[in-house]
Amino acid sequence: TTMKIQMIQQQQQQQQQKGETIETNDGDLEIVPPKIPKLVFITHSFGAHLVQRMLVLRPDILRRTAMILHLMPFFRFDPPGLQKKYLSTVARLPKIAISFLQTASKLAASVPREWIDLYMNKVNGLHDDEERKLAIDLAIQPEMARNFLALGLEELREIPERHDDAALRIIGKHCPTSLLFCGGPDQWAPPFHIKDLQTLQRQGKIPNNIRAAYLDEIRHDYVVHPEMVQPVVNFCTNEILYYSHQNHSEKWKDVNITIQSK
Repeated sequence: TTMKIQMIQQQQQQQQQKGETIETNDGDLEIVPPKIPKLVFITHSFGAHLVQRMLVLRPDILRRTAMILHLMPFFRFDPPGLQKKYLSTVARLPKIAISFLQTASKLAASVPREWIDLYMNKVNGLHDDEERKLAIDLAIQPEMARNFLALGLEELREIPERHDDAALRIIGKHCPTSLLFCGGPDQWAPPFHIKDLQTLQRQGKIPNNIRAAYLDEIRHDYVVHPEMVQPVVNFCTNEILYYSHQNHSEKWKDVNITIQSK
C-alpha cells in the first residue's frame, strides 16, 4: 500500500509539472496543459543576424515569438568599395590575419607599458586611466587577438551584402520587428539601412510591421557608456508597450507585462 501511494504521488507530481490540475463539474480531475511562454528577442549587432537565421530555421520557436528588437543590427554588410575589398580579402585569409595580429600583440607586450599608455592617450584619445588600462591589458594578450579576429572574420564571411528580405517576410508573418540605429557613424549598422528598409516596404517586398528608429546620440558600443544605456532601455520598453497595447498579434493576448528598470 505504501509503494502504491508513493507511485500515485510521483504520478501526480509529474502531472503537475506538465500542467495544472483542475476539478471539473463532475468532480473529476483534469490536467490542463501549461501555457507556452511567449518570447521577445532583444539582439545587438551580429546577434541580429544569428537570431534572424535561427527563427527562419526553427519555425517552432518563431511561432512562440511575440516580438523582435534589434539594436544596431549588423545583418547586412556593404561598406564603400575600397574598404569592402580590403575587409573581404582579410576575411578570406583568417589564418594569416590572426597570425599577424597575434604577432603584433606579442610585440606590444614586449614594449614598455608606459609607451603604450602614452600612445593610447595621445593618438587613440583614451584619456580615462581605467579605459587605457583595460585596453592595454587586452592589446597584449595574443589569445584576445585570436578570439577577436576569429569571430570578427566569421561575421564578415556570413553577413549578406543586402537585407535578407525573404527572412524578413517569413518572420513578419508571425511577429513584428523593431530596429534601433545609432550615430557614430556606425559602420556596422549605418542609418541609411533604414531608407533601404523603407524602400523595400514601399515595393511590397517586406511587411509593414517592421519599424525602425534612429538615435544620433547613441553609439554601437552603448553598453560601456552609462549615459547611453537608459535611452536604449526606453526604446525597448516603448516598443514592447506599443505592440502590447495595440494588440497587433494574437500572441499578445493574455500577456501581462511588468517592466522594471534600475
